[in-house]
Amino acid sequence: GRKGGEGAGSAKGKVTGRTPSVAETGKGGSLDCCGPCGPPSAMPVHTLERTQVITASLAAAWDFFSSPRNLERITPKALDFHILSELPPRMYAGMMIRYRVRPLLGIPLTWVTEITHIEEGVRFVDEQRVGPYRMWHHEHHFRELPGGRVEMLDRVTYQLAGGWLREPVHALVVRRQLAKIFDFRPEDVKRLFPAGPAGA
Repeated sequence: GRKGGEGAGSAKGKVTGRTPSVAETGKGGSLDCCGPCGPPSAMPVHTLERTQVITASLAAAWDFFSSPRNLERITPKALDFHILSELPPRMYAGMMIRYRVRPLLGIPLTWVTEITHIEEGVRFVDEQRVGPYRMWHHEHHFRELPGGRVEMLDRVTYQLAGGWLREPVHALVVRRQLAKIFDFRPEDVKRLFPAGPAGA
């Protein structure tokens, strides 16, 4: 398991990329290379991870971060992120959420995600149903630490759509944009809730 020795409000993360295994593609033999020399079936799978430790009760952290209403508050304003759906008081598995976002050159995009898994106080998962990615799987994990702290882990597994340009675009634009978004959140959380979400 992960060890929780970080100080309150600390954050760390990584971005990795890999090519799907034979088991993942369901094909025997060697994988074709990605890009101009191979078919789109060999698209690399990328992973982004960020952790943050905040001073809050587990219940307060879960209530704040599991509410889609609060996503606008921890997203950079430059993305012009707005939720378009009517939201119920609590999220539930199977819930669909529709957003508008301007991730690149100010061009508006509609993004639809589904809440696919919920384990109360432990984790929830959202997956893209309509949007700019070929695949987007976002895990949100919560772990209570001693001293009234909570460790939160975001793990995003994603693939880009498009042809042979997708990996250069990922390296030059997408990876940096995602890092900017997720690196913005810890600082914004500390500004909004210096003693933890909901004043915990």
